[in-house]
Amino acid sequence: MNIVFITTYDSSCGIATYTKKLAKELAKEHKVFILAELDQKAFAPTHYNDPDTGAYIYKLWKRSNPYKAAFGLSSIINFFRAQKNFKPDAIHIQHEFGIFPYDEAFFTLLQELGEFTSNKVITFHTISRPPDNVGFFSKLENYIVKTIAHTSPGLTVLSKTPSEFGTLSTFTLIPHGCPSPVTLPRGIKSLPDGVNILCSGFMAPSKGHEELITSFGLAWPEFINPAYLHIVGLCRDNNYLNTLKSQIRSFNLESNILIDEGFKTDTEIEEYQNSVDFVLLGGRKTSPYSASGQLAQALGAQLPVIAKDLPIYRSQNSEKVMYFIDNIECAYFIKQLVNSKTLRLKLGNHEGFPTWPDVARKHISLYNT
Repeated sequence: MNIVFITTYDSSCGIATYTKKLAKELAKEHKVFILAELDQKAFAPTHYNDPDTGAYIYKLWKRSNPYKAAFGLSSIINFFRAQKNFKPDAIHIQHEFGIFPYDEAFFTLLQELGEFTSNKVITFHTISRPPDNVGFFSKLENYIVKTIAHTSPGLTVLSKTPSEFGTLSTFTLIPHGCPSPVTLPRGIKSLPDGVNILCSGFMAPSKGHEELITSFGLAWPEFINPAYLHIVGLCRDNNYLNTLKSQIRSFNLESNILIDEGFKTDTEIEEYQNSVDFVLLGGRKTSPYSASGQLAQALGAQLPVIAKDLPIYRSQNSEKVMYFIDNIECAYFIKQLVNSKTLRLKLGNHEGFPTWPDVARKHISLYNT
């Protein structure tokens, strides 16, 4: 099967990471082609084979360019028209409203892709309840596509009747994949001796790092074991990064709250996961219809998790996650896990969550529907 993804790829983007994991599994038995977004500073398209996944990568388009301009979405159509003896069996868009336009350009792309296949698939990584984006989804009713949601609440919203909200689509629930524990790489030997806690992902105010730092600081006096909080990921805002460092200094915990700033590959995050004792996830108001890649990774790695009581974490239905309301409750949970290895072992046994091979099989089943 020739599977084509239209997505971000090999960039500091959660959807790019998701696509890479999925492509790696699919490419074991099928040919996978990625028609990816170009870096905004690029002056020419690029083409390469990804040795990590076996996928064929073509970087062609930029999100900010008009449809028919150089590197607009029409570059995707031109790519297909230039190919000889190539027919995609499925064209799959990894959709995020920050990446693809709201306007007619996206629907023009959907219409013109029909020239090459009737098997069009869209994974909606963000779904909003009406009236948000209702105009977009109302227009989408005119296009027959297969749509994927990561969570049951998201699927419920997408599959509303067209007169209310939704599309003339096949609606499918395919959860976010979790890594298989046996595939995790070796851990990081340089982590300090003690209980190590991981908070990974992009650093931004919406991720609630200030609350996590405060919670760790409040729990600190009651630790009976040495403990370290590792905040790992890319920060695009130097002012915010400096705010976090200043907050850490205010608790006099520079030796115990460690920031590893910079985009981390999936392998680097998995190395951390194979080295730490539990995961800490914060955040602010989020869509109740999306899934968390960080939580999925932690569950697959069989790690205990403390998470903010938000829909994005609740939607993945893990009964063993410790959900906190505020920094007082978070501090209490941190203290419990730092001080009790028995509790960590009990809460780190997650079962029934789909691995990436499971997710890949679900995609093939949908493509063949």
